[in-house]
Amino acid sequence: MKVVELLKERFDEWQQKGYIPSDMIEEGYNTNQVIRERGWAYWHQLFNPRQLLLHGLLMELIDREAKTREEKIVGLLGVNRCCNRNSKLCQWINDDTHINAQTFYNQALNTFYNYGCRPLNNLQEFYIIPLSRRYVKNKNIEIKLGNASDTNYKCHIWITDPPYADAVNYHELSEFFLAWDRKFLKEVFPDWYTDSKRALAIKGSDKETFKETFLPAMKNIVSHMHENGYFILMFTHQDSEVFADLTEILLESGLMSVNAWSIVTETEDSISEGNFVQSTVSVVLKRIDKSNLEPVFIEELYPVGKEEVERQINLMYELDSSQQEPIYSPTDLELSGYYAALRVLTSCNLKATNQKIKEFLDAMREYASSFVVPDGLKSLGYDKDFVYDIWRKMDAYEKFYIRGIEFETRGERRIGVFQDAARSLGIADYDELFAERKPNNARLKTATELGQEMVVTKHGFSSTTLRMCLLAINNAVKKTEEITDVAEAVEAAHEMLKTKLETKYWNEKSKIELIFRYLSRLEKINTMQHWKLDSQIASYLAERISSDRI
Repeated sequence: MKVVELLKERFDEWQQKGYIPSDMIEEGYNTNQVIRERGWAYWHQLFNPRQLLLHGLLMELIDREAKTREEKIVGLLGVNRCCNRNSKLCQWINDDTHINAQTFYNQALNTFYNYGCRPLNNLQEFYIIPLSRRYVKNKNIEIKLGNASDTNYKCHIWITDPPYADAVNYHELSEFFLAWDRKFLKEVFPDWYTDSKRALAIKGSDKETFKETFLPAMKNIVSHMHENGYFILMFTHQDSEVFADLTEILLESGLMSVNAWSIVTETEDSISEGNFVQSTVSVVLKRIDKSNLEPVFIEELYPVGKEEVERQINLMYELDSSQQEPIYSPTDLELSGYYAALRVLTSCNLKATNQKIKEFLDAMREYASSFVVPDGLKSLGYDKDFVYDIWRKMDAYEKFYIRGIEFETRGERRIGVFQDAARSLGIADYDELFAERKPNNARLKTATELGQEMVVTKHGFSSTTLRMCLLAINNAVKKTEEITDVAEAVEAAHEMLKTKLETKYWNEKSKIELIFRYLSRLEKINTMQHWKLDSQIASYLAERISSDRI
């Protein structure tokens, strides 16, 4: 009750001074959630009295003690971090850690009956921000915030982060912080706007409307670029349709991609579920004059595209080798096919439909996937070209399963990593392959966990050679349990495999042996003890395959 009394004494004054929010919540796709589920109509209602009192006292302290513009900015960022970690939208994690989830553990405004509230000493790590003392020597540098559609001044570097396809509604969610920041923003950035600008958001939900509204904005920026200026475009990738749309927009805007890379921008949270994208693609663009370039048909670009994919991946390998730990995951390497393709397509006077562009992007992604051979396969001691050829010809589901096993051998258990791998390979129906799908504790089923599942179904994995190999391991394990004779059980499983695959067995004998050799190494890896028995059986089957002759 003391907290409520203290807040009551200050509430009206603090709202007038902008220390705590006074804005109403505007209706929208995400903001309707708190209105509908709790009846909250004002932003301050997303915080309980203790949270409002603590954050308000911090805002008051900043207003009174901050002597410079920079001190106010840092203080405000600290309060924003506290609001994210200390609201009624922070779920109480009821386990031995008792850690509060952050408000934006995913891109929504989720309400809870059981939420966490932090005391002041538990907010220190968020309020206190360590900063290095680095200053820009050029005092003439100017940073401006503006609307891409109506800017009317020249700039050396443009940066924009538009929505794409199944975009996050940042124009709504950012109002959570704007409700706290408005007062100080007006003081430290007097030239910036402090209203929501929600109405001006270029939304990605409607594909045609998005292109119609985004293209003029891009053209306007291009018209205000210096000759040697740069345009940094950030977007969250999902699939080749998104890249195809982006390519068309860049072509029509007169922009050329000179580089692109993935940056992890979303945290992997212990309670986040669903197909959330964790990385953002940052594309560096320059103006290109195509008036003197001969028209090019996309079919002519496939050899050039493959060369660019190889160059991109080799460069990433080179950067990786100079570091103590790998910078790029296999998924990063596979997605580089998109980035390489974007450079090729935007560097010429291209004549192609959206569908043709999508097919080209898919082909480059698949080529990148075939070029990135898992370390576990390369470590088996076979000829490099032999392993590369088998990997390149593998089905997308086979590649996904082996890629997933590779993640597990490195102790990687985040579901987002598996999901990114599936997207890079162009597959969506992979849920049945998982034994565990928890956000930070995901793993694929072993051969015996798969058992007889997905053998005679319409699922893409069912018809693969790898699925039959896993079935042979399962049958041998089960037969061993029945008769306790491992040699006889392995022989029976081998004969079953030959019967199932028919002529495919002899045509793919080298591939089958490679698969069993790969799985046989798992028993020696600490993180793969759940594979121990299956892996031993795989080694016996590998020997039988090796010695089998027509």
